[in-house]
Amino acid sequence: MKCPECEDSFPFTWARYLRAPLGRTNCPSCNVRLALKHRWFYWPAMVLGGALLGAPLAVLGHRLTGSVIVTIVAAGVGWLLSGVPADWYLESRFSIPRMVGCRVVYPLKASDASLENDGDEPKEEQA
Repeated sequence: MKCPECEDSFPFTWARYLRAPLGRTNCPSCNVRLALKHRWFYWPAMVLGGALLGAPLAVLGHRLTGSVIVTIVAAGVGWLLSGVPADWYLESRFSIPRMVGCRVVYPLKASDASLENDGDEPKEEQA
């Protein structure tokens, strides 16, 4: 991923993915808040990614037990096993990071302001 503020590239790891369940994360370099915008093919790909194991496990659960509850649980487990990795892959490869709000800029303290002026022109002494 590439931060739109500082232009720094950083990896979208599993830890960063799990800390950002709604697709909002921070840039590790400039600490700006980012929201991940999805491309047009995200939702169709998520339906296919979740159905990859969700549908076969739902059919298997229904055929083995005939219970609606087992069918729903099997479909949910299948979606988690295939949908979550599909979501991570799509967000890490194809999401567009956008800034949310603005970066926090802390004001200079009086001691910091005097340090900035030390390297400027020498001050003239008055007699």
